[in-house]
Amino acid sequence: MKKSKSTTVRVLSSLLAMLGFAACGDDSSDDWDDIPVEYGTPTYSFQVKGQVTDPQGSPINGIRVIVRSPYGSYYNIDEERPVSADTIYTDGSGNYTSHNLFGDTLRGKLYFEDPDSTANGGAFRTDSLDLNNLEPQQIAEGEGWHQGSFELTANKQLSIDKQHDE
Repeated sequence: MKKSKSTTVRVLSSLLAMLGFAACGDDSSDDWDDIPVEYGTPTYSFQVKGQVTDPQGSPINGIRVIVRSPYGSYYNIDEERPVSADTIYTDGSGNYTSHNLFGDTLRGKLYFEDPDSTANGGAFRTDSLDLNNLEPQQIAEGEGWHQGSFELTANKQLSIDKQHDE
């Protein structure tokens, strides 16, 4: 007597389904630390800070600094919302500090732009810096998938934009 393929497939499918349910285990534990997490992505909290100066080393006020994610967006912890880029401006001492950002990478890019042309001692050339090239300093330990809080320091010296000087 010849067995049909469909009967064999049904029997094997049923057997695999039963094995799958048996492998699920007992979820009745009240201690969530004992339950293994199978899926997730390491995450980081971080801030980028630094100082922007001119070619003589003098601080530049009002430079726009944009922290951009390579993969879409970060999460702004201070405002509790996703952001595709965090935009901040340098103060009178040329210093800037980004918002407290949260993401699955410490990668990204910083863009430095002079929005007011010659108002702060000259027109400065737009420049950028990869966050990948910075050494992160861990400022707080993480737990679980959260790898901790980090600080990245990115000082930048901008050159004069010759096109605006002529």
